[in-house]
Amino acid sequence: MNSDGDWAVVKSRKRVPASLPATRTFPDDYPVAVQFPARILPRLLNDPYLRNCFETGSSGGTTSFKDRKDWEDGLFSQYGPRTPLYVRPKYGFLYGVNEVTLTFGDCLFLMNSGIRRHCTATLGDSSRATRAYGLESLPFSPTYARGKTSLDCGHFDNYVEVQIHLPRVRLATYVDTLITSTDYLRDEQVKSQAEALSEKLDCKLEWRKRF
Repeated sequence: MNSDGDWAVVKSRKRVPASLPATRTFPDDYPVAVQFPARILPRLLNDPYLRNCFETGSSGGTTSFKDRKDWEDGLFSQYGPRTPLYVRPKYGFLYGVNEVTLTFGDCLFLMNSGIRRHCTATLGDSSRATRAYGLESLPFSPTYARGKTSLDCGHFDNYVEVQIHLPRVRLATYVDTLITSTDYLRDEQVKSQAEALSEKLDCKLEWRKRF
């Protein structure tokens, strides 16, 4: 059983499998995570970059790309009407704060610490936020009990959203761990795709109970 209380089958590569420390400092000890559905594993095998919804044409959140542009332009000074689509932010969250839902997929990339200086964060969804903060200057006050960190993020947005401000996010450079649901351990196709992606990115692969 891992430190989060979930059984995990771990494929170890060059590094020791990542886990949240028993005593955590917020937000330093909470990695940036990017959530995605298992069905796009084949695409990730052939595309070395993390892409935003403007590039992929799909989203687990709003389907109004005009609305998304409007709130990004208002929240982040570096974006505007002439910003190339691939430059716009990619989205994730702080892993280990509150619960992960399946809204955005059943797989996760845990990113390494090198991504953090390119990130901002909002308490809850950026579509409703009025200000974004650097990861090292978050004004949030979490509570820590029974091995879990919780934040009062409001009724609808029970997470800390992270925005990645890099025109090109090369997966092999920034992904530390690929987490896939144990539901797929008996699905040979998904299992082989996850293993192949882990090999390609030279990252750890963990199988965890569906979060």
